[in-house]
Amino acid sequence: MAVPASLEKLSMCLDKNPLAIHFCGHGVRNNEETFGIVYDENEGDFLILEDEFGAAYFMSSKNLEKLLTKLKNQLYFVFVASCHSKIVGEVFLKAGALHVICVKREERILDTACQIFSKGIFSFFNKCIFLRNSNFLQFFSFFFNFQKISSFFQLFTMPV
Repeated sequence: MAVPASLEKLSMCLDKNPLAIHFCGHGVRNNEETFGIVYDENEGDFLILEDEFGAAYFMSSKNLEKLLTKLKNQLYFVFVASCHSKIVGEVFLKAGALHVICVKREERILDTACQIFSKGIFSFFNKCIFLRNSNFLQFFSFFFNFQKISSFFQLFTMPV
């Protein structure tokens, strides 16, 4: 069941030590054009979550990195289905995720394109028994080659 993403819910999710995370929401590129005089390049790009009142809460890549320190096990797979999520994807990789799919930093993507891509990925997942590094890379190479929208996405894989 899809629920609005909030800092509290993300924190609760991480407390359960998941093996995979699929974040579907909005992402914002951190630059002077977007944020004007409050722009701070040290914060990285942002995911937009909700606060307790339902208003937008901009979670920086820097704050996400701090939050991910509570993980007690390694994430096998992270899918960040948000515009401009490359920097966020790199944060998950740095935190130890084996495989991360995100949207290229310069790209925006429509919700419908993310839905189509997600359906394709998860239907393939249902057919896979084990996702080890070599199988995972073969799987995504195949999948990316047959999806027209895959040009918006980027795959990161932790070196073995």
